[in-house]
Amino acid sequence: MRKGFVLGLAILTAGPASAATIGVAIVTNATFCQNGHNDGVTADNVCSQNGSATFDDWGAASSASGGTSSNLVGLGSTSTQLRIDAAVAADDGGADVGQGGDRWIRENVSYDILLQVDVDNPATQWSVDLAQGALGLYALRGDGTASAVGTQNSGSARASAISVTVSGTPYHVTVAPGSLTSNPSNNGSSTQQFSGSRTDLSILSGTGDASFNITVSFNLQALSRDGCSGFICSSISGGEEAAVLFGLQNVIDQGVDDYSTWGRTIAPDGYTGTFTLNVLAIPEPASVALLALGVAGLAAVRRRAG
Repeated sequence: MRKGFVLGLAILTAGPASAATIGVAIVTNATFCQNGHNDGVTADNVCSQNGSATFDDWGAASSASGGTSSNLVGLGSTSTQLRIDAAVAADDGGADVGQGGDRWIRENVSYDILLQVDVDNPATQWSVDLAQGALGLYALRGDGTASAVGTQNSGSARASAISVTVSGTPYHVTVAPGSLTSNPSNNGSSTQQFSGSRTDLSILSGTGDASFNITVSFNLQALSRDGCSGFICSSISGGEEAAVLFGLQNVIDQGVDDYSTWGRTIAPDGYTGTFTLNVLAIPEPASVALLALGVAGLAAVRRRAG
């Protein structure tokens, strides 16, 4: 009888380990840029080009990447990350007073992402958490000289809330402050860090393999005013360089240059969305049958002993 009991326990406790992974992949990049004058009406769908005057420059750029988590065996948690970096900048120039007009650029960034949960056992129960972070820099700088007469006109930089939708449900991130406007000296500068974050638990749950659609979009703007203000203005007063640096250090032809100009590092900046897969339970479909088999075996042993 003891042998039958041991055999029944062996059958009941045996079973393969179950593994799970979570991944995010970029499906489409719908990024586009609009640039023109500060009234927001005159706009071209161009991301980077020289303006009508020699020193009139503007540009925008963005990039995104996803990944797949490590293979999780059994119960527990594993994570994967989505990252988006962007930058936008406008420069009215230094020696073209009255020639180029205000330089304004708006960059609309939008990405479609596919999130996938892959589990070995179709009965595995799981949930997904989402932690989001955003960190960037507004950068404004006068591009004239210290000896110039008058001061450059003020510029501004702005970032909108980051719109994140997972399978139709919004999980938006508000960045603060939302903008910076300044009028530093001709060769002075002004910067402001902006940031935002939020964490949501169990935004998704289910059993077995699954896939979900995600969209992430936001808007960056930079405005560089033309010329200078004052009773007398000289051509070396210039305009103001304006930029939003959000994980990228530069865009084409911009005097705003890179993060090192402002004593910062790029590494922690940009948008990150961390998706954590929590494996809650791994039912073994064969357990009931194995239990019945074990009980039947024990009953048979008892009958023979009786």
